[in-house]
Amino acid sequence: MVLRDARSSWEACLANPWLQGLPCILGFIGCLIAFWPGFMSGDSLDQLAQARNGVYQDWHPPLMSAVWSRLLLFSNGPAPMLVLHVGFIWLALWLLVRRFASNRHAIWVFPLVGLLPWVSNFEGVIWKDVGLASSWLLAVALIAHKPRQRILQIGIAALLFYGIAVRHNAIFGAPPLVFLFLRYGIGLTTGNLRVGVYAVAMSLGFVVAGSLVNASIEARRLYPVTALMIDDIHNVSVQTGRNLFPGMLVIDGKLIEACRTEQMAVVFCYQRNGWVRGDTAVAPGQFRGFVTSDDEYSEIRGRWLQTGSRGRRKTISGSPRRRTY
Repeated sequence: MVLRDARSSWEACLANPWLQGLPCILGFIGCLIAFWPGFMSGDSLDQLAQARNGVYQDWHPPLMSAVWSRLLLFSNGPAPMLVLHVGFIWLALWLLVRRFASNRHAIWVFPLVGLLPWVSNFEGVIWKDVGLASSWLLAVALIAHKPRQRILQIGIAALLFYGIAVRHNAIFGAPPLVFLFLRYGIGLTTGNLRVGVYAVAMSLGFVVAGSLVNASIEARRLYPVTALMIDDIHNVSVQTGRNLFPGMLVIDGKLIEACRTEQMAVVFCYQRNGWVRGDTAVAPGQFRGFVTSDDEYSEIRGRWLQTGSRGRRKTISGSPRRRTY
């Protein structure tokens, strides 16, 4: 009898939403203490410089820097973005505890997720990847509650949009989540095929909205995809022994040879070896783009497409080529 009463009292305590959320609150505070004020890489520092200067460019997602600039009102550094992303994660886990409260293991299983090594080691890093993961986790947690309040539905849509806007290749993962949002968050009852079409259309709409946001904040285009193209042209040049770069880039054989063993992020190796390229008229501390116009981008892309066929022929033939550059 005593044990039954004690168990009933314990179950009644677990039904209290604040007690359910206590492990998540402790996890949130613990992560802030452990990672304060937030770890930053070179990418993070570049985005912080944009947020402080109010001059945006698209080498990294401009929306994240724009959001960060608003958060700087609270503290002029990485801490506000740390609180935002870590808050997304632990609020999501609390909502999942609430959603599955009927399962007595939920109160510790979901908080444990936030403490797993492959989750917690990234929570404190101010990266767009963490922004994507944290915002979409919170969106999923809200969808799980099948909200019917318009404000919550708008919030879910905003979180999904934020994830796509801060990590552009997230578009490929968006349709399934948008499908769940339309089916359970909005409550659409039409056939799965139609909802799927709506989900794809809405995901593409988020991409268009991101472009409009970039235009509204006058984010400068730096054509970041050209860095990958230059990597490929460099490697094919090394393999074929010929300098396949377009002349407008002013990359000579000495640079190619100096960075011969580099396979990724070759432009930074070129810059370390004295290559200067791009407009320097940007705010101090920001990355300088090395492609400055649509015409230059088109020329690099055209040469990249040409070298792709050269690279395939070289791989098939397997014959060594004398370096001429």
